[in-house]
This record gives sequence, structure tokens and C-alpha cells, in this order.
Amino acid sequence: MFTVSYVVVNVFRGLARCVGRRGASLLFVGMLSFVLSTSLAFAPPELRAAPAFQALDEVAPLAVWAALWAVSGIVCFVQAFMRVDRITFALASATWWAYGLAYFVGVFSGVNPRGWVTGGIWIVFGAYIAFVISTWPEVVDLRIPPGESGDAIITADAGGVVRAFNAPAEALFGWEAASIVGRPVTVLMPERFHPAHRAGVARVRESGQLKLSGRVLELTGRHADGTEFPIELTLTELSTPAGVTYSGLVRRGAE
Repeated sequence: MFTVSYVVVNVFRGLARCVGRRGASLLFVGMLSFVLSTSLAFAPPELRAAPAFQALDEVAPLAVWAALWAVSGIVCFVQAFMRVDRITFALASATWWAYGLAYFVGVFSGVNPRGWVTGGIWIVFGAYIAFVISTWPEVVDLRIPPGESGDAIITADAGGVVRAFNAPAEALFGWEAASIVGRPVTVLMPERFHPAHRAGVARVRESGQLKLSGRVLELTGRHADGTEFPIELTLTELSTPAGVTYSGLVRRGAE
């Protein structure tokens, strides 16, 4: 059992590195959707007679539920590899909520008196998809050649040294990639923020966790000419053969 869990966790981590946490979560939700679709479509007669299945059948035929879960699973699998996937999260959460509400219908009709427990679980999971997973940032595709992405992307190693700097980052900060790569990332921020940054790097080294990953941070950037301007930064942790690196997607903030 431990070996299976270990394999599943590592597969999920590997997927998260390729498609981001959002994409990996969509693949997981899609897999569950296909399992549910199959269980409903091929349920044996004795299982169809169970209170839970009778309650579902009161709302819609089991074949309809199976088709709904199958469609949700297909959309999740397709959009897991796409950068914009908000439609999928809306569909997935709506499917889970509808399934949960169907159980509550069985409670009120008396067909499935204890269905409120299962229904509550489905509704809570749907809420988790809608209000937690869907708020994670879309994956940043670091394979986009410089100049083809409109977002500034900066990659730094665990020591805070810049390792990659794309063309939009050059335009935003006024540095050429050849001049900034190999220098501390602190040159891109006002000096008053340097101590806090170094303390944060030290905390990440000690804990091994980037607690700010996925959050949009409103900060102040520093141009090569010394002027300051507001930025919005989203950090992502990446594991590479050379070690852990940190990618920052940077957009100019509101003045």
C-alpha cells in the first residue's frame, strides 16, 4: 500500500512539473470523473437497487449521469494541457455540485435518508475545485522561445541568482539577458527590499518549501536606470536535473 501511494504521489509531482498544479489537478479530477461514469454506466442490477442509485435516478437516469461525468472527464483531460482552463473548472465544480444536490433530493424524498452525508462530501469537493484549485495560477510555459510570450519570465536558482531572462523581461526591466544572467535577482528590486528577500531565501532553504508559490504578489521593481515601478509577481517552483529553480512571471502593476 505504501509503495502504491509513493508511486501515485511522485506521478502527481511529475505531472505538476509539466502542466502545473492546476493541470495535474484537472487530470486527477478527470480520472475520477471517468471512474464515476463507468461505475454508473455498468452498475449491476443489485447496485442500481441501492438507495443512493435510486435517489440519483429520481433526478435523472443513470445513463445521463454517466454521460455527464464522461463529458466532464474528457474536458478535464483536454484542458489540463492548455494554458487557459477556467471553463473546465466551472464545468467540473458544477458537475460535483449537481451530483451532491441529487443526493439531497433523495434525502428529502425519503428514498435515501442518509444521503446528506455523501451529498455534503460532493458539494464540499466541488467548492474546493471552484474556490481553491481554480485560483491557482495557470502554468507558465518556459518552453516558449524568447520574444514569443508577452509575459516577463525570470528564472532564478535556489541561491537567488538569475539563470534565465526572456525578451519581455528585458523590455520591462531594461536589462539585456546577457548582462543580468548570473547576477543576484536583487538587482531587479529597490535596495530597501534586499534584507527581506535574503531572509526569505534563507527560510526557503531551511524549510524546503516555497509558501508563496502560486500567489500573485504586488511588489516594486527596479529598472536598469534606477526608476521604480509597481509589478505583479507569480512564483512557481520547478525541479530540474540541475536542482530546484524558481520561475517568476512578472507583469507591470497599476500605477
